[in-house]
Amino acid sequence: MGDLDTVVAAIDKHGLLLLQDKTLPSVVGLLTGESVSGSWWAHPMSHRIFACLQQLPHRRDSTSVHLIDGKVTFVHRRLWPALLAVAEAGEPWQTRALAPDARALLQRVQQEQTVHASGPAARQLQDRLLVHSEQEHTEAGHHAHVLQTWKAWRAGRALPVGTGIKAFEGQLQIEAALKQIGGTLTALPWQRGKRGRT
Repeated sequence: MGDLDTVVAAIDKHGLLLLQDKTLPSVVGLLTGESVSGSWWAHPMSHRIFACLQQLPHRRDSTSVHLIDGKVTFVHRRLWPALLAVAEAGEPWQTRALAPDARALLQRVQQEQTVHASGPAARQLQDRLLVHSEQEHTEAGHHAHVLQTWKAWRAGRALPVGTGIKAFEGQLQIEAALKQIGGTLTALPWQRGKRGRT
């Protein structure tokens, strides 16, 4: 089984798969067979990992978001209705104390549908699931983030409008998937700061 097949099978099995994590299932862990501390770019298998990651966005059965502990997390298509229900809810945890530059960037994304951006404002929008974000590599060899409204992302995948589930139901589905891979609920953005739930 090739690297991409191994990763795709893991996303299909778990529903959620991190890019890198010391304890939870991750792409880096699967491909290296070990828990990697620090940046995976320094690992001897970094080119292999990078080659696999370059192929993943072309798959139509998973997407990546900053979900578990704010880390890049691959989400299987079966959880997309749950993800969309949560992301598009506009709940207080998403907008409370949003930095002014992040609010301005969000308004720009909402107007233009797709925006290239990076930095703390973009990261805040990603971490609160206010936008969908994909990383692309420019011809100059830099990393750039493409921020999209969820509406634009959904249209690009020909997904129907409306998920048929409420935000709290979507949260419960994602929480169940996280528990199955051994994660704690406080790793999720709507649970951060809460105590006692695992």
